[in-house]
Amino acid sequence: MDAVVGDGIKGLSASSDESEFESIASDTFSEETADLKSAKQTLVNLPLENYDDLESVSELVADDCAHVEGLKVSFSKVEHKSAKVERRSSSTEGQQLNDFIQDGTKKSIPSFPDENQYNNQQKAAKKEPLTWELVEMLQSELDQLRKSLRQPPSAKATIQKMIMGEEYLLERYRSKEDKLCLLDEAIAACDGNAITAVVLFLRSSTESRIFTRELVLRPAATEHYISYLRQHRLYEDLIWFLKVLGRTEEAAMLSYSVALSNAKSRQEKLSKMQQCYRDFFQSDVALATEAALIHDQINLLPSQLQIEEYDKKNAAQVFYLLPCKASVVGTSVITSLFYLCLYHYQSPENCMNSPQFLLKAHKLSEKQFQWTALRARSQLRNWKDIDKLFETKGFFGGIKMKPVMGFDRVVAFVSQMKAPREVLTRYCSLIDDVDKRLEVATRFRCHRTAIDTYTQQRDRLQLLRYVASLPQGQQDWTYGSDILKTSTIKWKN
Repeated sequence: MDAVVGDGIKGLSASSDESEFESIASDTFSEETADLKSAKQTLVNLPLENYDDLESVSELVADDCAHVEGLKVSFSKVEHKSAKVERRSSSTEGQQLNDFIQDGTKKSIPSFPDENQYNNQQKAAKKEPLTWELVEMLQSELDQLRKSLRQPPSAKATIQKMIMGEEYLLERYRSKEDKLCLLDEAIAACDGNAITAVVLFLRSSTESRIFTRELVLRPAATEHYISYLRQHRLYEDLIWFLKVLGRTEEAAMLSYSVALSNAKSRQEKLSKMQQCYRDFFQSDVALATEAALIHDQINLLPSQLQIEEYDKKNAAQVFYLLPCKASVVGTSVITSLFYLCLYHYQSPENCMNSPQFLLKAHKLSEKQFQWTALRARSQLRNWKDIDKLFETKGFFGGIKMKPVMGFDRVVAFVSQMKAPREVLTRYCSLIDDVDKRLEVATRFRCHRTAIDTYTQQRDRLQLLRYVASLPQGQQDWTYGSDILKTSTIKWKN
């Protein structure tokens, strides 16, 4: 019994000492092995951008070697602590036995640690040491990664990834030759998205001079880049690029369109138009026709502003009869002429709001003026002004009506404007060509004009047929029947 108790107390003491030793060793091991693991992971997980820095790798290796030396010192400390624990265990073993016997009470003997728990603690304490073989292996992997980073994949493989929607990295192509090879492969693949992506990468990673020169040599890439700039409304870059390509006409028209659409006020619009005219149109002989038109528009805009200001202060009666639905500012010269013919037709010629003043200032043709005035005065149903519009002086000083566009077209237009029958008949009778006059008279039912024309031709048979086609009892039927009954006309048939 005493032997059993002695063994138990000895086991108790040994177990206590062993637990204290394991606690000290475990703390030291876990602290040191965590540092070793962190150093190893730091070497393995180095970021790609630091692979070229060999000094940083050497520093990490030196640090790991210091950790190994530190581990040796820690082992010596643990051994020293273990020896002290053993000496303390032997000195207190006899005292613990006497206390147990004298007490006479039964103390519970603590149980030994579980075998699986002990094995797990041993495995956790035993970590893989950082050796020079491991450092050499990591250095080899580093060299391989650095080599693969300096040698990008083939351009064809990268373009295929772009087309298939897979991940790719264009920044690995650093030399100009690799970038141009990548662009050529994208063009050969005929994929617009790939071409645009490579072009934008080339623009951001090369000089502007080189980028422009290489892009000019590849028309497909040029068009995709222009389309990209236009869709994203990068008009300044687009205008500059078009000028570099020599497409000055396209650049000029784009600049003119931007000046008209992006102006916030009328004065800003005028200023931008003047700047566009000086930069693109004034000095370019190929754009002489467009330059003249834009110059006229620049001169027209101040006049339109003055006319609108005048109409706001002095509203004429015609504005109440036919209200203006839109502002005249910013419209074309023909629209401005229509506005003046509608609201200021009787203004003196020396006034800015006179149609005649606008006609002379912008050198409009007589045909343009007559057509515009005919439309405007027909809306007001002012047929007297239209008669005066067509009046011209003859060779002997007489006055006759002769429109520039021809009375056949005048009759067709005023018929659409619901002109009275006598107006249609009067204009139809002024058509010089007989056959055309008969055609127009029959088409627009100018019966009296047709009867007079057949009478002038002394064609009795045609007159009989025409009168027979008219409803009996009407005024035109009576007029034609009376002519057929007269005996003073010498008919040819």
